[in-house]
Amino acid sequence: MGRSLCAAATLALGIAFLVPTSGRAQAAPRLDLGAGVIVGGEAERYLRLLELSGEIERTDWTMQPLQPTVARSLRPSAPGPWSGRFARSDVSNGLQLLRPSARLILNSAFPVQEALGPTWSGRGATISLQAGAAARWGRLSLQLAPVVFLAQNADFPLASNGTSGSLRYADSRFPFQIDNPQRFGTGTYGRVDPGTSSLDMELPAGLAIGLSSAPVRWGPALEYPLLLGPNAGGFPHYYAGTGRALDLWVVRVKAQLIGGWLSQSEFSTASAGKSRRFASAVVASAIPRGVPGLELGVTRMFESNQPFSARRALQPVDLRELLNGAPEENFTPVNQLASAFFRWVFPDAGAEVYGEWLRDDFPGSLRKLLLQPDDISTFTVGMQRVLASSATSRRVIRFEIVNGELTHNERGDHGALQPLPPYVHYLVVQGHTQHGLILGSPEAYGGAGWRLSLDHYSPRGRTSFGLERTLRFDWLPGQSPTATDIHPDVMYALRANVLRFSGSRDYGLTLLPAIDLNRNLERGADRLNLHAVLSVSGW
Repeated sequence: MGRSLCAAATLALGIAFLVPTSGRAQAAPRLDLGAGVIVGGEAERYLRLLELSGEIERTDWTMQPLQPTVARSLRPSAPGPWSGRFARSDVSNGLQLLRPSARLILNSAFPVQEALGPTWSGRGATISLQAGAAARWGRLSLQLAPVVFLAQNADFPLASNGTSGSLRYADSRFPFQIDNPQRFGTGTYGRVDPGTSSLDMELPAGLAIGLSSAPVRWGPALEYPLLLGPNAGGFPHYYAGTGRALDLWVVRVKAQLIGGWLSQSEFSTASAGKSRRFASAVVASAIPRGVPGLELGVTRMFESNQPFSARRALQPVDLRELLNGAPEENFTPVNQLASAFFRWVFPDAGAEVYGEWLRDDFPGSLRKLLLQPDDISTFTVGMQRVLASSATSRRVIRFEIVNGELTHNERGDHGALQPLPPYVHYLVVQGHTQHGLILGSPEAYGGAGWRLSLDHYSPRGRTSFGLERTLRFDWLPGQSPTATDIHPDVMYALRANVLRFSGSRDYGLTLLPAIDLNRNLERGADRLNLHAVLSVSGW
C-alpha cells in the first residue's frame, strides 16, 4: 500500500509540473510577508540578500522566525529581480489562504536529510504536503499551516550498532544516548505535524509573545545552524521577547526566551516516565553603536526529563549555573548547550561574514573551560558576497564550514564513560532531537562539512550550483585515537537547484548526485546516491 501511495503521489506531482497555466495574462502573485517568512524558505534568502546590498533595513536574521510586523515592514528601496513576486502585503487585517505546497523527494541508495524537517526522507520516494490559512486582527496574528508526509522508507544496509531487534535501526554510534534513527523501522513511515503554525501577539515597546510550532533558527548560519535550525522542523513552544531590536542609543539589543516540549521517536531508549522532555532557551544579541554592521550574540538551552516549572522555564537566564549545574542537577537528567556568535554586514561591499561556537554540557569550572575550550564543542564560519547586481539580476557566492569532530584528546580513555560529541548526553538519552531528527545540524554531530554555492536571481526565479563535502564520522566509541584502521566516512556531492515562476505557481527542482566513500567506516564500501526534490507551490 505504501508503494502505491508513493507512486500515486509521484504521478500527481508530475502532472502538476506538466499542466500549463492559463493562457490569459495574469499578474504575478505576491508573497504576503504578513503571513510570515518561513525559516529556510525562499523569502528569507532573498530578503537577506537585499540586506547585504543595503536595500532593506537591518533585519533580525539571527533570531527567526521574524515577527509578522517585522516581515510586513520590509520594503526594498530599489527595484530587484523579484520585485513583482516578493513584496510587502498592503492587507492590514482579515483572513487569507496560504499558498499550498507539495514536494516529492527521491533517494536512490540511502536517506539524505537536509533541513527538510519535519519531513524525513528515507530511501525511495517521500511526499510532503502543506497548506493552511492566516489571519490578523490588529496586534494579533494567527497562522495554521500543518504538514503531512509519507515516506516509502525502502530497505538499505544499516551500520551495525551492536544491538538487535528494533534497536538495530537506532543511531550507529550511540544507540542508547541519542534518538537519531538510521531508519524509521520497516514499511512506510509518515506523520502529521503542526508545521509552521503560530499565534503571535505584538505588545507595546516593541515586545512580543506567542505560541508556535514553527521551526526556529538562532544564530547567523545559513547552512549549518548549531543550536536550533529547520532540520527537525519545529516543536510546540511559547516565546516572549523583542519583536524588533530595541534602541538604547549606545547599543541596539534584542532577546527572546522560549520554552516547549520535545517528543521522541519509537526507537528511543528512554525509560518509562523519561520520554517527555521540557526545553527552555534564551538568545540575546547586541548591535553596538559606532561599529556599523556588527552584531554579537549568545544562546543558552536546557533540556530536561523533568516537568515544567518556573525554575525550569527561567533556567537559561540563571547565570549561577553557567559553569556547573546546581547541586541537584547531579541527580537530575539535564543538559546544557550554549553558544556565542557574531555577524558582520558590509553593505558597501555587498558582503557579510559570520560565525558561531557551541559547547555542549557544563564545563565544570572556569579553569577547565580555559584549559579545554574545545571540549564537546562545534563551530560554524561562513560568508556570502554579492558579485553582480542590477534591477533584474543578482549573483551571489556563499561559503560555509562546520566542524563538530571530537579532538584526539577527547577520544582517549576517560574511564567508565567515553566522551560524547555535541548533541549527545548520558542522562537525557534522546539527545538534542525532536521526533528522531537533530534540532541543530546533522553535520555538527561529531562530523564536519563545507558547502560552496553560486546563486543567480532573475525575474524568472533562481538558479544555483554548488559543491559540498560532509565528513559523516571517522571514529567509533572504544577506538584508540591512534588506531590505524580508521577509514573516514566522507561524502562529496554536486548540487544543482532551479526555481521557476510560472503564473500563480512556483516550480522547483534540486539534483544532488553524491558519492559516499567508506560508508559506515567500511573500507572501500563506496556508495552512489541521487537525491532529487521536485516541488510545486501556489494555486
